[in-house]
Amino acid sequence: MSTQHTPGPWWETESGVRDRGGYICHTVPAQRYPGQEDRFEQETTERAANKKLIAAAPDLLSALIEIRAYLSKCPPHAEDITGAKWGRVMDLSGAALARAEGKS
Repeated sequence: MSTQHTPGPWWETESGVRDRGGYICHTVPAQRYPGQEDRFEQETTERAANKKLIAAAPDLLSALIEIRAYLSKCPPHAEDITGAKWGRVMDLSGAALARAEGKS
């Protein structure tokens, strides 16, 4: 796995996501427009959720690497996991790792 990204932990702040060295990304506050209060609330909620997701990225990546390594050694054998589902999980996890490593 490529380790070119800034290592975690990352955490969210009011103005973005940062690590020990500085900001990973900044977020722009939602703008209030007359008559569009619902839009402001939705954008505020989405930005907060996006910051949480970005801050969790290093942990999610580590978990995905471990899960994929485990699954690659344990072909499907449970009644509820068919070969097709196992293959789909491996395909999805491989594609996600390739994207995280800048290979896709």
